[in-house]
Amino acid sequence: MKVFLDMDGVVADFTAGMCAAVGLPFSNQPYPFPRGLWDYVDWLDRVHHVNWLDVELACSSEDFWADLPALPKADQLYNYLNTRHDVRFLTTPTGDTMVCFGGKRRWLETRGWAVPHDKRMVLLEHGETKEEYARPDIVLLDDQDKNVQDFRHGGGQAILVPRPWNNRYRECRGLNAFEAFGNANRLVVEELQEMY
Repeated sequence: MKVFLDMDGVVADFTAGMCAAVGLPFSNQPYPFPRGLWDYVDWLDRVHHVNWLDVELACSSEDFWADLPALPKADQLYNYLNTRHDVRFLTTPTGDTMVCFGGKRRWLETRGWAVPHDKRMVLLEHGETKEEYARPDIVLLDDQDKNVQDFRHGGGQAILVPRPWNNRYRECRGLNAFEAFGNANRLVVEELQEMY
């Protein structure tokens, strides 16, 4: 089975990296933004005066993407998937597509999850959707409610990875970030096992 794994918010901690780049304090435990709110940039603008232009400027270097921290338990999730499935990364760019592609590829290579010039990462072009890659034999693991709904609508299978910013935020429980994200990833693994 082929598994498309989203990067930002599933294995890479975009939010922590972005907050550091714009000078905002951030911790995944406790999660400081309204729970279940995917598009928190409007909230950041109202509360901290950080708008989308600030975010895009913060993300404008390849190093930003390459140096993002991994989410807690990301290695365990990837290693589990990679030993059982054909794992590919299906990810969306923010800002300049080539800069984002180069940084995300370096992020994967640093972890040994990809090698130079392989085809394990698909970076969507601006205007392209994940739904266009949906097929009955492909499962998407994503942290954005809309991506999961659209992928299913397109004929693929999808699992919404529980995260504090999506509709499964109540399932992100634990005494610390490693426990909360580990428990959420365990739920994803259980759902995959039920599928096959």
